[in-house]
Amino acid sequence: MPTTTATRLAFRARSMGAAIAPGEVELRVHGVYSRAINLEMEGWDLLASIMGPGGEGLPQAIALETETNFRGWELERGDEGFLDAGFLRLMGRRVSIEVELQGSRREGPEEPPRIADLGPAFEAAVVQLAKEQSIRSCDLRIGALLFGEAGVGAMGERLTASARALAVATLGGGELRASIRRLVGLGPGLTPAGDDFLCGFMAAANCSARELVDAIGEAAEEGIPATNEISGSLLRCAARGLFPRDLRRAAEAIASEEESKAARSILRLCSLGHSSGADTATGFLFGLFVFLHSALTAGTTACNYQ
Repeated sequence: MPTTTATRLAFRARSMGAAIAPGEVELRVHGVYSRAINLEMEGWDLLASIMGPGGEGLPQAIALETETNFRGWELERGDEGFLDAGFLRLMGRRVSIEVELQGSRREGPEEPPRIADLGPAFEAAVVQLAKEQSIRSCDLRIGALLFGEAGVGAMGERLTASARALAVATLGGGELRASIRRLVGLGPGLTPAGDDFLCGFMAAANCSARELVDAIGEAAEEGIPATNEISGSLLRCAARGLFPRDLRRAAEAIASEEESKAARSILRLCSLGHSSGADTATGFLFGLFVFLHSALTAGTTACNYQ
C-alpha cells in the first residue's frame, strides 16, 4: 500500500449483506462509480460493493449510514485494502478510507417464502411494475410477457423472445442451458437486463419450483463467462439463494395476499439502478406465472394473463 501521508475519511456502515462472510480478507478496488465502489476480495468469486443507504438489503453490499459520491473518494482501480471484523480500510494515493463495521446489522440468508398460487397481490405487483417500466423506458416489459404486447425496440424484442424461450424450456419444451445462455449478458450496461431477469427468475423458482432451483442455478453459473464480473457476481448470489431484501418482501406480500405491500416492495425494488431492479422484478413475476399459471404450456409464445 502507499506510505505517503493521505487524507483520512471515516464512515460508518449501516448493514452488511449476507454474501459478505465474516473474517479477515484482503481487498482490491475493482471499479469506482458515483453510487458505489466495487471490491475484489481475495479468495472470493464475488465482488462486494460499498454503497449508500440504498444498498441496504442487497446481498453483496456494505451500506453506509450516509449518502456519498464515491468518485470523491479519489480511489482508483487496483488500490488495496483490508476487511476484518471491525473495519474496512482502503488506501489510495491521496486518501485513506475507514468504514466502521461494528454496530452494523449483518443480514443473514433468508429463504424466500413458498408461493402456491397467484391472486390480487400478484396482480397489484404486475400493475406497479408496468407503470415503473413505462416511466423508466425499460427495454423489457412485463406486458410483453404476460399480455402478448409488442416488445420495445430491437433489444426489447430479443429479451422478450429469450425470456419466453426460458419459460418453454423450464416446462420441458426446450433445452434449459441453451435458453439461459441466450439471456446471460444480453443487454447494455453494467448489469445487462438478461442477467437481472435471470436473478428474478431464480427467486421465483425458489418460491414456487424448488425442484428446478439447482438446475437453473447451475446453468446460470456456467454462463457467467459471457457477462461482466459485476453482473456475474449478482448471478452467483442468486444461484446461491441470495436476493435483494425488497424482492423477498415482495414474495412475502404475494404469498400472504398483501396487495399494497406487494406494490410498495416492487416500487422499491425498481429503484435499483435505472432498470436493473425493474428487470429483476420482471424475471420474478414472470417466473411465478410460468411456474404457477396453468394456462402456460410448452410451446406458448405469449401468456395472455387475465
